[in-house]
Amino acid sequence: METYRRRITAEEARAGRLFVEGARRGFFPPEGKPFKLDKRETRVETCSCTCKGGEPHEHAFVRVKGVKRLDEVEIERQGDGLYRRTT
Repeated sequence: METYRRRITAEEARAGRLFVEGARRGFFPPEGKPFKLDKRETRVETCSCTCKGGEPHEHAFVRVKGVKRLDEVEIERQGDGLYRRTT
């Protein structure tokens, strides 16, 4: 099974978000399309940002519960819009 792994930053933990790195956006369904993560419906969302020298761009993320700074989160794609958090 294919997986997506990321260490949670303080910002992600505060907001209850798991950022989706640009090179891995294809791991998840397209932005706005609902999918199941641990039996809970969610979707990829975006937020506007100017963190890179003031150039406006967007960050993609998935809302997650119970993450803390420095947690290592791994999500496994199980097919048919089903994803499971393994760590």
